[in-house]
Amino acid sequence: MSTESPEKTAEINLLFDFYGELLPEKQQAVFRLHHQEDLSLAEIAADWGITRQGVHSFLRRAEQSLGAFEEKLGLAGRFLRMEQQKKEALAALETLARSRASDAALSAALEQIRQRIEDWE
Repeated sequence: MSTESPEKTAEINLLFDFYGELLPEKQQAVFRLHHQEDLSLAEIAADWGITRQGVHSFLRRAEQSLGAFEEKLGLAGRFLRMEQQKKEALAALETLARSRASDAALSAALEQIRQRIEDWE
């Protein structure tokens, strides 16, 4: 069972979603067992016939590799920024739909939304 914070767990799982296939098969398997199936290091060690420290090493190397992939490629960060921009654009559209703004205000709001959408690229 993982003792990491929920934020750290979500972050490492996001990185695994993006880059997990780039890890060696054993690191992928140990990562899945610990982070996604919530098995303890001791449980994985017993199943695999290795030490708890060996499992910890697999996990540490996997997490370091995932962090290095993100540093170089930045795909997960870009995805999160795009999701945030999408939420902001949708919120602006919702606000606009509920307002009774003048043509000038509507034009300004639509320009703001257009800019947010262009920033997705």
